[in-house]
Amino acid sequence: MKIHFRKVSGVLVPLYDQDVLAFQKIAGGDVVYKDFKKIRNPYFHRKGFALLNLIFENQDQFDDFEEFRRWMKVKCGVYKEYIINGRAIIEVGSMSFAKMDDYEFGQVYSRIINVALKYCVPRTWSYEEADRLVNQILQFA
Repeated sequence: MKIHFRKVSGVLVPLYDQDVLAFQKIAGGDVVYKDFKKIRNPYFHRKGFALLNLIFENQDQFDDFEEFRRWMKVKCGVYKEYIINGRAIIEVGSMSFAKMDDYEFGQVYSRIINVALKYCVPRTWSYEEADRLVNQILQFA
């Protein structure tokens, strides 16, 4: 069972409704053990996916979002290449936002925008404009 908490006035408080429900399953007097891990800012996760969605909606090369994500990972350098029997095999890696710290996320976010500017979106967009559009999307989400 995973429960997200926020520390408020020295007390851990369940963060989301599903966390409250999970926390209520622990009976009074039960002894529980948990390793705590500080998660990356969830805003950045939403920002990353808002960026991918913005790019996907403004390109005409792909009809399938998952195929687009795989292509984006390769263009961002998130893959391993193997040579087997003289043939190159590409294994697409993971861009798991949950496993990145804020610095790593910033690097991936920048690579995604740069790939989008080079291959996907109107040539009139700049890095700053793409980032501004993502921030606007998040304000209304």
